[in-house]
Amino acid sequence: MLRWRGSTAPTAAETLPQKDERQARVPPKRKQRSALSVLLLLLASIAIGILVIAPAVFYVSPWIRHKTVFLTFVNLPPFPRLNDPRSYDLRCAHNFYLDSEEAGLQLGAWHIPPASSVDRLGCDKLDQDWFAHDKRPIVLYLHGNGGSRAGGHRVSLYKVLTGHMDAHVLAVDYRGYADSGSGPGGPSAEALPQDARTALRWLQARTAGRPLIVWSHSLGTGVAVRLMEELHRRGEPLPTGLILEAPFDALHHVAATHPLSLPYRWLPYFECAFVDSLKNDPVVQFDSAARARRVPSKLPVLVLHARDDATVPFRLGEALHNALHEARRNQPGAGPLRLHAYDGRLGYGHKHMHRDPELISTVTEFFALNVTDARRQPVRKEQHSLSERWKSGLSECLLNTLSMGDSTGLVYDERMAEHLSLWDSRHPECPERLTASYQRCVDYGLVERCLRIPARKAEEAEILALHEPEHLEQLKKTHGETDADALEALCARFDSIYINSTAGASSFEESEQRPLYEKRAPEEVATLPSDSKLSFAAHNCKIG
Repeated sequence: MLRWRGSTAPTAAETLPQKDERQARVPPKRKQRSALSVLLLLLASIAIGILVIAPAVFYVSPWIRHKTVFLTFVNLPPFPRLNDPRSYDLRCAHNFYLDSEEAGLQLGAWHIPPASSVDRLGCDKLDQDWFAHDKRPIVLYLHGNGGSRAGGHRVSLYKVLTGHMDAHVLAVDYRGYADSGSGPGGPSAEALPQDARTALRWLQARTAGRPLIVWSHSLGTGVAVRLMEELHRRGEPLPTGLILEAPFDALHHVAATHPLSLPYRWLPYFECAFVDSLKNDPVVQFDSAARARRVPSKLPVLVLHARDDATVPFRLGEALHNALHEARRNQPGAGPLRLHAYDGRLGYGHKHMHRDPELISTVTEFFALNVTDARRQPVRKEQHSLSERWKSGLSECLLNTLSMGDSTGLVYDERMAEHLSLWDSRHPECPERLTASYQRCVDYGLVERCLRIPARKAEEAEILALHEPEHLEQLKKTHGETDADALEALCARFDSIYINSTAGASSFEESEQRPLYEKRAPEEVATLPSDSKLSFAAHNCKIG
């Protein structure tokens, strides 16, 4: 290769490597820009899908709206054992099917008998005739959207109603839910009250003259209000009372405040796409406030709502209560109406009001129900020496309505967590009830004002101050008992026994398949902080 002398221009051979280096560096930059473009395009597509396409589909597709409201495809817990309600720790519960007025449509239902009937008769006699053996109250439970009658918080409420209120419970699944038939049109604001009416008429035909409460929750409150309106229009018998748990004034107001609507509320078409589309769709038109004036004014109505409800805000339940109150104004013979608000600090939220230790007291007092526990032994009224020695500002506390002594307090040692509670959860010394009482005192800041003393072994004189001598002799005789048959014989005679975890664990394992020991797992027994040696406290303390 020739070049002019003194020239500094590079030869072709010298420039080739430099060109190769440039060419080698160019492709990665193009790939990097290409990957970034794909990512941005993907994010833009997702944003368009969420913020534009989803509202448009919700607006134009009734099928999507109906599925979103009723949530019949949601099952929590999954794979519910609907044919075996006893597997949910519901004693002597029955699964059966109600025939709807629509030909060929059946509704899945559970009947859970009251605890007193189970204890007295057992499951075999109850299988023959569910309602013939007692005059206990009946509760028809109408659940909200999603899930089935086997939902976790629903089962917990059944246990409270059958155990503490000692009532029969009938829980029914509407059409389209769980194992109920779908019917010709599936669930709707008109069809669901018909299903509830089917269950109510079935109960009324078998339990004439007995207290019958319709207990509804969330979407079920909209069903219940329409049901009461329909009964009034037809001139059919009304239930004893109506409970609206976590209700709303109108379903479209729930859509405007629901947590899932948060990403859309700033959009200019939010009201049109979501709120108005629900408001104008007759299939999902649950406008309870508008129907309040057609609910019979003589019907007692109790509204339960927690202030920390994030799903259905408290103000919507309050608005429905106000509408019912306005409809009853100046109405002769109007029945009682009450809004029972739960403090947000209790943490009950949308579906855990069954945790309230005073729930049954609230219900029975409002409806004037006589649900005195037939199994509870009478409590001695006389003032004992310990009460005289330990007088304090808590002397007027009551553990709850089932503890009727003049001076009652909560006494809890952490070793009580080792006790294995048997089925009678209503007994005044049940660990769960003691723990619930203590927690209520914590919630209201009463624990700091409670008397605390170290736990110690009780002396005979102290035991005799609270119990008869025969009771003390029985304690001595059965102390350290580990024989399973002997323990079972004791349970046949007494409402409750205490099994120390070290003394009775082995015998318990041998008998855990027996119905007597159905509540075995220690994790099911609530515990208190380890520093709570002994406390005197209660629910409604009058502290000066």
